[in-house]
Amino acid sequence: MSHRYRIAWKPQNYEARVASVRIRCLNPMRELRARGVPIELYRERREASYRSVIFSKAYNPRDVGLARRLKAQGVEIIFDLCDNHFLHSDERVERLREMLTLADRRVASSHALAEVVRREMDDGRPVTVIEDAVEEQLSGHLLDVPGRVRARLQLRALDRFLLRNSGATRLVWFGNHKASYRDSGLAHMSRLRGLLESVRTTYPLSLTVISNSREAFGEVFRDWKLPVFYMDWSAHTFFRAMRRHQVALIPIDVNPFTAVKTNNRIALSLSLGLGVLADSIDSYRVFSECAFLDRWEEGLSAYLDDPELAARHARCGQEVIAERFTVDVIAERWRQLLES
Repeated sequence: MSHRYRIAWKPQNYEARVASVRIRCLNPMRELRARGVPIELYRERREASYRSVIFSKAYNPRDVGLARRLKAQGVEIIFDLCDNHFLHSDERVERLREMLTLADRRVASSHALAEVVRREMDDGRPVTVIEDAVEEQLSGHLLDVPGRVRARLQLRALDRFLLRNSGATRLVWFGNHKASYRDSGLAHMSRLRGLLESVRTTYPLSLTVISNSREAFGEVFRDWKLPVFYMDWSAHTFFRAMRRHQVALIPIDVNPFTAVKTNNRIALSLSLGLGVLADSIDSYRVFSECAFLDRWEEGLSAYLDDPELAARHARCGQEVIAERFTVDVIAERWRQLLES
C-alpha cells in the first residue's frame, strides 16, 4: 500500500470507554499503525489526503453528509456495522440505508448480522464479515484519579465479599444493565434465580454483578437467597475483577437484536480464564466445545462437580481465540480488506 495515501477511521464517537469504539476501531487501528498502514482517526483538516474512510456504526445526519461529500471527491467509503440497527426508528433506518448505499464496501461484525444487511438491502452486494478482536488489555485514563480511587475501593470491597463467602463457587455476570433494544441485559438474570437458589442449598455459590446501574441491580436482585455483590464497571479494574471468579453467566433473550451479536462476551470470559454458561447465538457456537451452551443445569452441575473443568474450558477457548479472534488476526483481516 502506498504511504502517499492515508486512511481515516470515523467511529460513532471518540470515547474509549465505549466498548464498540475500542473493539471496532481503536484497537485494530493501533495494530494496523504498528504494521505501517497509514491510518488515523478522521480529521477534517486532513480530508484532502484520504483515499478511504471507514465509518464505524456512524451514520448520524452529519456522518451521512460527510460520506456524500467524500464520495463526490472520489474517496472510498467503507461502512462497518456491529448491531442490528434496522430495528430502530424509521428515520434512523432511512439514514442507515443511505449510508449502506453510499458505501463502496460493507462490513459486519458477525455472519448473522451480514445476512440481515444482505436481506434488508436486497441489492446483491457483498458484505465482508470481520469479527471483534478479544481485548487483551484494558486500563482507564491515568488522569482519572477519582475514578481510579473509586474503582480500587470497590475492588477491595469485592475481595472482602469473596472472603466472607470463601469456599463458594464464584459466579459473575457483566455488561450494561439495559441494551438499546427491548428488555435486555441484567434483567435476563431473573430467570436463573430458581436454578441458582436451588443449587445453593447443596453447593455454596456467590454471584458478582459488574454493571453500570446499582439501581437496576437492586431491582433485579431484591430478596435473592444467594450472596450477591455489585460493583461498577471500570476500565481501571474490570480485568482484575473478572479473574477473581470461576464461571461467567451469559443469559440471553434471543431476539432480532441479540441474535446477531458478536461473540465478544463469551470470548472475553474464556480469555480471562473463566468457564462459561450461556444461551447460544450463532456467533457463540464456535466455542461450543469450550463452554456450556443452552445447558444451564447440566453445565452448572459439571462445573461444581469438577473444579478444574472451568480452567480446561478456558484453555480450549483461548486456543480458538489465538487462531481466530486476537487483535493481530482481526487487524490482518482489515488490512486485507483495505489493500484488496
